[in-house]
Amino acid sequence: MNWKVGAVPLLLFFISSVLLMLPERTTSPYVRSSELEIVQTDGEDTIRYDYMDKTGKITFASDKGYATLLKTTRNGQVIFEQYQDEKGRPARQKAGYCSIAREYDEKGHNTVIHYLNEDQNPVSISSGYATILKTYYENNLADTDTYLDIHGNPTAARSGYSGYKREYDEKKRISRLIYLDAEGHPFQIKAGYAQIIRTYYETEETLSKKTDKIRTEMYLDASGSPAVLSIGHSGEYREYDENGKNFRTTYLDAEGHPVNTLRGYATVQRTYDSDGNIRDEMYFDQEGHPAALSKGQYGIRHEKGKTLYLDENGDAVFSLSGFLYNYPVSVPVLGIMAVALILLTPRKTRWMCFLGYILFILYMTIMYREKGDVQLNLEPFWSYRAAAEDTSMRLDILNNIWLFVPFGAATMRLLSEKKHKAWISVFFCAAFSLAIEAIQYFSGLGLCELDDIFNNTMGGAIGTFIAFSFQRWEFLLSEKS
Repeated sequence: MNWKVGAVPLLLFFISSVLLMLPERTTSPYVRSSELEIVQTDGEDTIRYDYMDKTGKITFASDKGYATLLKTTRNGQVIFEQYQDEKGRPARQKAGYCSIAREYDEKGHNTVIHYLNEDQNPVSISSGYATILKTYYENNLADTDTYLDIHGNPTAARSGYSGYKREYDEKKRISRLIYLDAEGHPFQIKAGYAQIIRTYYETEETLSKKTDKIRTEMYLDASGSPAVLSIGHSGEYREYDENGKNFRTTYLDAEGHPVNTLRGYATVQRTYDSDGNIRDEMYFDQEGHPAALSKGQYGIRHEKGKTLYLDENGDAVFSLSGFLYNYPVSVPVLGIMAVALILLTPRKTRWMCFLGYILFILYMTIMYREKGDVQLNLEPFWSYRAAAEDTSMRLDILNNIWLFVPFGAATMRLLSEKKHKAWISVFFCAAFSLAIEAIQYFSGLGLCELDDIFNNTMGGAIGTFIAFSFQRWEFLLSEKS
């Protein structure tokens, strides 16, 4: 077998990965909506909003995800919303849709919301549904939301619930949210609660801009008892700045007292950019001291579409996982480099490479991970269905494959003298991936899912094939000499 048999598939996989990891569109420079002017144009049955620069050119607002919003109206009601880029093409929003269609009842209530793709066909958005059915109380306040899939059948959101019900206080503010299953019964979502109880700031105790802002949220189970979420808190207390922005959130126990979550902090403090988007988030413990998270970061910064880790002084610091997240094309590049290093490593030091790469995998999948709310997803190939519309999901799939390509190559190199070495290598990759997912499930550090095992095993098989081809090439060279 010629070495090209292994090199060519690797090169093709590398090129396809890079192409898939490239953003769907780029804006250079990064332009925020606050730097642009919104121009409204009213038609007979349309309202058009364009972001324009100082020269009057329609410009893509990077933080909003579109350049133009075109609304179609009927009898004064918006029945269709379409998002477009600066060239008039459909602009896919972060949630995965390009347009929204709305239906109304005879009272003017928006009873149906359809999310649509570029071809105006129903699309499952990142939350897990394609359509929302809405009902209303006699006083015209919204009652229930129910979720449907692209075929119009009842479905569950990513957190497991199929809809929710609202209850209101005397001031017509939502005082209770109840999450529902497909039969309309209270349902405990994957985060660990079934109901949310809300209180609000009142006019006399705060500035007018804070009036009716949520003050506290407490979490309850299906029976109405306090629920402790997986990261260790039972509620939240929110504070707002003079612009009405939630600048501080404090996590509470079941009695309403501040509590350190399992992630190590009790309070999150935020700052905002000129567009009103969160810029910095800093973490503090119950005593008000800076708190470090799992990767050593004391905060995060959202800047020009990237996420940076911060030290206790609020300065950006380097993080390998953060670098790979912000620059996804670096993943296949580093994967190729790791495979080359493993293949060219002398026999005596292969174990060092193998153990070193195991530590790297553990770093990326378990070490320094934070406890999350959703811990298990056994639905096969759900991520592949979502990847058709969700760029971030596509990146997750490719990252999980590439993570195990060097591992498969390293395993194969160690088994070079064993019978059935290729099958043993792939089996070992699958077993190692299964062990990682099991640890994630029982520890709550990350999401345990079948798709990860499949992707890791695929990556391990690719690495195994590459190493197998390389070893055959080495053998043929040795015979010729």
